[in-house]
Amino acid sequence: MAFLREQPWHDRRAFHWHHRWYQDLLVLHRLTLEWLRELKLERPSHFLGASVRPEIKQSIESLERVTDRALESELSDNGLSSLLDDTAPEDFLGRLENSVLTLQAWTLQTLLDRSPEALEALEQVSWRHGRALAERRLESPLEQELDLRVILTFFADNPILGTPEREGLLIRRSTRTHVDVELKCCPHQSANPAALQVSDALCDVHQYWLKGFLYGLSPTVACQYERRSERTSTRCRLSLGITHDLASAPRA
Repeated sequence: MAFLREQPWHDRRAFHWHHRWYQDLLVLHRLTLEWLRELKLERPSHFLGASVRPEIKQSIESLERVTDRALESELSDNGLSSLLDDTAPEDFLGRLENSVLTLQAWTLQTLLDRSPEALEALEQVSWRHGRALAERRLESPLEQELDLRVILTFFADNPILGTPEREGLLIRRSTRTHVDVELKCCPHQSANPAALQVSDALCDVHQYWLKGFLYGLSPTVACQYERRSERTSTRCRLSLGITHDLASAPRA
């Protein structure tokens, strides 16, 4: 990637995209905490059991140290700078990303093991969380924007779709009134073992988050989700359309 060539090995400064990546990871972790609040539970460490794997326990402890300092600072840029160690910022953020996803997957699995019917509540929490972030990022909704290609540029920039330097969408079709995309950062495509173990359920709540985010961008856009299981992989797609056009739009 270009940023690795442009930054000398000995330079440990965090640049704008590092701070944005950090903020996105905190948004994802806040989503996990919102699940716990919805179900009237405390932070993850409060329901650790003796059977919890060491990597899960380490993820929980490291994230609680980060969030205790960072979430109270309104996601300020200074938060990242104070956490960096003697490794490159992208190395630190890569480890943090792994911890966020590991904990989120483990929390989801734990909650569903306790109460399988909780999935619907978690989907609704995720939808509201996605919508709230979109509304915070926009000065005003894009409800007057009828070109989905414009809306897609805003939609593609969100924490669920990976780091700011990563292309999280594969565009299958893009016109003014209809867009088909494949999710390249779907939990089914993850390299994280914990996410893969609960990929179907995690993908479900993530797609509700994406639908909420899209609604926050423009309530005039509807979204359909499709999961395709193949022999060796699972592919997830979204079809976007202006509300009155989506029902008649051709499928990918």
